Amino acid sequence: MIISGNHNTPLPRQAPTPPQAEAGAPAPADSFFPGTPEPSAAVKCRQAISRLGAGVGAGALGATGLALGLSAGCPLLGAAAGVALGALAGKNLGARFAERIHPQSTIPLTEWQDPAATTPEKAAELKAGITDLQNVLHNAGKTVGLDRGFHQKQTWGGKGHMQFDPDMPEALRAGLLQNVAGESVPTAIRFSNGQGCPLSDARPDVRGMAIKMDIDGQPADLLATNHITFAHDAEQFMKFAKISGVMQTKGPLAALGELGKRVLQGEFHAGEALRIAGNIGKDTLPHNAHVAQESYWTQAVHVGDLVGRFVFTPESGAASEANRKDPDFLRHTLEHDLEAGDVRMRVAFEAFTEDSPARSAHAHGEHVTMPVGHLVLDQRAADSEQRRSEEAAVSHMAFNPSNGFKMAGPFNESNRTEIYKQSAANRGALNWEAPEVQKFFE
Repeated sequence: MIISGNHNTPLPRQAPTPPQAEAGAPAPADSFFPGTPEPSAAVKCRQAISRLGAGVGAGALGATGLALGLSAGCPLLGAAAGVALGALAGKNLGARFAERIHPQSTIPLTEWQDPAATTPEKAAELKAGITDLQNVLHNAGKTVGLDRGFHQKQTWGGKGHMQFDPDMPEALRAGLLQNVAGESVPTAIRFSNGQGCPLSDARPDVRGMAIKMDIDGQPADLLATNHITFAHDAEQFMKFAKISGVMQTKGPLAALGELGKRVLQGEFHAGEALRIAGNIGKDTLPHNAHVAQESYWTQAVHVGDLVGRFVFTPESGAASEANRKDPDFLRHTLEHDLEAGDVRMRVAFEAFTEDSPARSAHAHGEHVTMPVGHLVLDQRAADSEQRRSEEAAVSHMAFNPSNGFKMAGPFNESNRTEIYKQSAANRGALNWEAPEVQKFFE
């Protein structure tokens, strides 16, 4: 559910958050995230009705499927299909009914407590994990030198600008965004495919986008993908990274075997493994044949008193048809459009509300949508010395979601910052102070 409205009115304050739980104390099982209030009675009611609907639907269609399966000689298959479809349909119908009883909150969540900083030992473990993945891909001949562990293939990189709306909501005018309303700031833009080795654009994969804005001489980075992440936190993502390395070097069957082994070792619960596998399968299905026709979401960040995600959605200029037989059709399609004119994307901020299931990094949740502005990819010739220079500079830049923004999340998100820093250091990426980066933004 997306809620829009008059975003320049003062934001109502939520009741004060209870004191942070003692370090090491387990969070309540149904809490949104550690140290914050439990869901309201209205939220619990909606959840209960959705679960009841799922159960009733599973039973009803399961019995129907069993009957049909018996007549076809496949009772177990029929019952399983009926249960799955019934649970999904029942949950959706239950959620709609629950929404009528208890409408979703339209009040932005303005009280948030991040958990305590991670331990040095955990940070070192995660940094070692990304280093291992980069080495695995390089040693298998998948990359030339150490490169990114994920999003290695740059499908397009170049210059653009972020045009902030003159009437950008007051609630978003904080930190580096304090004085940007009505301004246009130079921006580096990088589109990519999700895997750590360069494959054909026609292969199922996640699409990514990273931007680096120059705001008064300071970098502000936003990293986004065309699906909300499947992982609860950085630690779970790095556990998956080990399986990803096997998949990219030895194939999907070997990766499946590796996943099974790690489930038996207790690194993944069986239910979580199935959820992650299902999310990845859904998220990597064929997408639009144009990077600027996708929508992209960042991870949760703090902006002033708010917590939420930036979202980029298609707007104009991305019109060319792609030749899917071309392994690099994403680049060529966008370049063709940019020779004709600018390509634009809308930018908004999805502020979590009091009802947002923010404990789930992989859930969209309820939110209030606030307009931010427009990301503009500037018109330019596809083949020129300037374009090649820009492309190379963007490819070698270090992007980090903590540049300019404080990350938020149900678990410690400083872990994610350290992973990006280590990955960039391993491949010798260009930091903000590098002459090549400064020249790019001149």
